[in-house]
Amino acid sequence: MPYDPFLYRSPEGYAVLERWYDEALSAFRVPITTRYISTRFGQTHVIGAGAESAPPLVLIHGYGAGSPLWRQQIEGLAAHYRLYAPDCVGQPGRSATTPPSLLDDGWSWWLQDVLDGLELQRAALAGTCLGGWMVMRFAAFAPERVSHAILLSPVGIAPFRIYWRSGVPLVLNLHNDPSYFGQRLMRMVFVPPRSNLKFNREVFYALSLVVKHYNAGALAGMSAKPTLREVLRGTRALIKFVRGEPSRVLREVRPPTLLLVGQYEGIFDASKAVRRAIRHMPNVRAEILPNVGHAAIYDAAEQVNARIHQFLNSA
Repeated sequence: MPYDPFLYRSPEGYAVLERWYDEALSAFRVPITTRYISTRFGQTHVIGAGAESAPPLVLIHGYGAGSPLWRQQIEGLAAHYRLYAPDCVGQPGRSATTPPSLLDDGWSWWLQDVLDGLELQRAALAGTCLGGWMVMRFAAFAPERVSHAILLSPVGIAPFRIYWRSGVPLVLNLHNDPSYFGQRLMRMVFVPPRSNLKFNREVFYALSLVVKHYNAGALAGMSAKPTLREVLRGTRALIKFVRGEPSRVLREVRPPTLLLVGQYEGIFDASKAVRRAIRHMPNVRAEILPNVGHAAIYDAAEQVNARIHQFLNSA
């Protein structure tokens, strides 16, 4: 997709992220394909791997990320599944640059279009972070399209921890230089104090480029220099996630669901998320992974892959 000043802070920064994407694709150790499919929100770029005849598993990445960050799941699960990893529209991948609203069912309409474009009437879906929220919402929105829902450190179940000195300024674009707030926020989320976790270098490098060159407020409908109306819209989106989804939404998630959260989750309280999911989701299996943080798909990739494979073959 061409450079879009709403999504990226400069043409030079966009070029840096494009180079990262090329390098990330070249690092895969299994054969992959790439293609575009049409959605009502524009063209969506999809990475594919695994045998066409294998059971489908769709992977939805997190906030400010891209599908190449699913590399360890794609490499670990391609022998068993046909994997599809779309770049979410409006995020720093290769899909269209206009995101759906976080305040309505737009992301569920997008996911429905993705499944239609892939000619999948029904599939297992896995999502991490914001992608986990998208999968959860879609499982409530169109349960007949979801054979299994896999939620990996998803936002939206438990209330957010609010990072007034880093997260709020970054998302609301309250400073000209986002790097300081972005680096601070990443460390608080991925390697919380007293966790003794180490920041995965691959994830740290990718997200460092993102916070420097990507407009972090774009998903909340805000430009790099937001108007008052945009700030109010972004604040509404923040409040939505700070509170978590209402229990009625969780009760509508009826497909078999696997919830995995890390012991040292930095965005929300892991125990509260598990308790709330068990209380309200009809068919959930919930587990806290010991000595793991928010980046479980990298920090505990083999463990996560094994849990996914076991769940899909036993549910």
